[in-house]
Amino acid sequence: MLEANSMSTEITVDRAEPEERKFSANESLFNEMLEFPGLETLDLYGLNAVESVWQLQTTCYMVNLTSLKVGNCNSLKYLFSLAVAERLVKLKNLQVYDCKLTEDIVVTKKLGEEGRSGNKILFPQLESLTLSKLSTLRTFCHEKVITL
Repeated sequence: MLEANSMSTEITVDRAEPEERKFSANESLFNEMLEFPGLETLDLYGLNAVESVWQLQTTCYMVNLTSLKVGNCNSLKYLFSLAVAERLVKLKNLQVYDCKLTEDIVVTKKLGEEGRSGNKILFPQLESLTLSKLSTLRTFCHEKVITL
């Protein structure tokens, strides 16, 4: 397992060209082998070859994340699985913009997570939510959860 330096609180990924790295439908940007326990801010821009940030993950190793900004990721279909979203309890700022193919912010049905209890509160500390220029957005979350 890879760990970021405990002093690292911010990561920015900017403009990874599709020619540099192709992600298959079963791959995502982050996987369970990466651990960033001190990460508070994550900015992702121009990742045109990425369909998901955390795909099929049941665990999130970014539990101290307070700010997530995602923009101009034109192949991104969804941002979180429900399992990952449930673990981002410190998230205060979420911005998603200019992602042409984004259909859902939190996806459940594709991952077999439907039918979970509707008593879960997603993002209990969220102060700011910005969703803009998402022309294919269908829903924030399919599941019956209290979001915000």
